Amino acid sequence: ADVYSKEHGLDYTEEDVMVSPGSKENLFILQLAYNADLVLPSPSWVSYAPQAQIIGRRIKWIHTDRDNDFKLTAQQLSDEVSEYPDR
Repeated sequence: ADVYSKEHGLDYTEEDVMVSPGSKENLFILQLAYNADLVLPSPSWVSYAPQAQIIGRRIKWIHTDRDNDFKLTAQQLSDEVSEYPDR
C-alpha cells in the first residue's frame, strides 16, 4: 500500500490491497462473488468473456479505440451502467 501511495500519489491503506495468484483468477472469483453483468472493454483479454459465459453472466462490451490508447473512460463506463441501474 505504501509503494502504490508513493508511486501514484494517492492514499492507499492495506485494506485497499488484495493479494492473489493473478488478475485472471481475481476477476473470475469476483464474478462468482457478485451476481451481475460483466462490462468489458473491447478489445480485452481473451479469457474474461469465456469465464463469464461459463457461469452464466451477461457480457456488455464497451468499444475502445486507438485514439484513446484503447483505454476505457469513466464517461463510457458511466453511460453503460446508467442504462441498467437495476443490474
